[in-house]
Amino acid sequence: MPAHTPTHFGPDGATSFVELGTGETSYAPLIDGGTIELVHGPQGAYHVPVTCRIFGLDPEGRIVHYVAETPEGVVLGESSLALMTRRLTADEGGYLRVGDRVIFDITGPSDVVGHTIVLRLALEDPMILDGGASDGGVTRTALASAVHTVTIVDDLP
Repeated sequence: MPAHTPTHFGPDGATSFVELGTGETSYAPLIDGGTIELVHGPQGAYHVPVTCRIFGLDPEGRIVHYVAETPEGVVLGESSLALMTRRLTADEGGYLRVGDRVIFDITGPSDVVGHTIVLRLALEDPMILDGGASDGGVTRTALASAVHTVTIVDDLP
């Protein structure tokens, strides 16, 4: 199992954590101060490819939530996805999810290329709140998280 600081301690003392990476078809780790490639998608939007690895938690029914923001906290884009264990790949004693995207709300690449962003990943547990129709709903509890500060590049054609 990779060396990592646990971000969650379960009731039985087990530890869990997530790793935030990049890649369209495989996991590539992100490092603080590193770079991430901006992609011009087929529908005209711009995004960064993100991946995650999950250790020490059953991902079934959990939510993976990605956020890209400026260092000042302005959200550039976010994405939330429900997980099903059968759609994940076993990886180093945990689970791997590749091919996710954070789509940016920008007018063009010059808005972000060369800029530093903060990428956040949270593995969340959705919980239905008790109550009637007027005050019931769903809330999410973060079980594990990861964050990296990276610079956006546009090096690939």
